[in-house]
Amino acid sequence: MVERSQKEVWRLTPWLMIALLLLNFILMAFDAKEITTGQRVVRTWTQTAADFVQSPVTTVSSSISNQTKIGSCIRERTPKIAAAA
Repeated sequence: MVERSQKEVWRLTPWLMIALLLLNFILMAFDAKEITTGQRVVRTWTQTAADFVQSPVTTVSSSISNQTKIGSCIRERTPKIAAAA
């Protein structure tokens, strides 16, 4: 067993407490279920995190799509100049 000085113990204590609280929170969250639907809360959190990523990606891809549509509409409406023969 490793012996630690009192200073080392006092330095490690807050980090150990934070790690244990975080582990407890994760275990409680994993075990928690919604009353109405019965699905795990972790699933809801995962969907929330996915929405955080998905929303900007959807915005960027739809703006690129709209720009492409606008460009194709402009090309269709502009009169074509016949090449001089």
